[in-house]
Amino acid sequence: MEKLEPDVEKITSDILLQSGQFDPDCVTHISFCNRGISSISFLTLFGSLVHLDLSCNQITSLSSLVVVPCLKTLILDSNQIRKLDGIESCTQLERLSLCGNQISTFSDISMIDSLTNLTHISFSDEKRSLSCPICALTDFENLLISMLRKLVSIDGKRIAFRQLPTAESVIASIDTRKEQPIKSQSWIRPGAFSFRTDQFMNPSTFLVDSIQRAMSQIKSSAIDKKDEGR
Repeated sequence: MEKLEPDVEKITSDILLQSGQFDPDCVTHISFCNRGISSISFLTLFGSLVHLDLSCNQITSLSSLVVVPCLKTLILDSNQIRKLDGIESCTQLERLSLCGNQISTFSDISMIDSLTNLTHISFSDEKRSLSCPICALTDFENLLISMLRKLVSIDGKRIAFRQLPTAESVIASIDTRKEQPIKSQSWIRPGAFSFRTDQFMNPSTFLVDSIQRAMSQIKSSAIDKKDEGR
């Protein structure tokens, strides 16, 4: 016999009992995990939600999220979600966790660019034991960073400066064998950094020297600011 979906009335009753509230509009937090539900249509009654955890269920569609625009935390780990259609209505969302779902392509998550307040997002746990297929795509994290300007962490790991290449990695990636020497005797000012070269050098050596000087100035500036704050 096919397993029947628990009806909305039963789910609502269980949530109210769990929260100690009588009025669904007074419920701001719901944690309803591992209950076998496949639809979130019951959310229509809970318009004041700010925190929702529906992990370990059988949810496939997020279209009903339109009724909870004040949501700030949404946890949907271990469901059967393939696309995020409907999540764009949660413009106040700050934390989103989708570990262990079936999301596999960039088009499946394109609508999250409207979540301008999102700071934390997870498609996998830190041990990669519960992850979405999309995590294996090239430049996946860089795409998230470009889409979500306020993003602080991905999969539980902070991203500040983590994506910036080191001088060593730039040096290792430069092939100097095919380059011709150039002469530079002028001041060069990229952004806030300035330096002068008065020697013959090939383009790659000049680039590496420039990067190292800039990084040195950044570190010195950071140390000075730290000393000023003491």
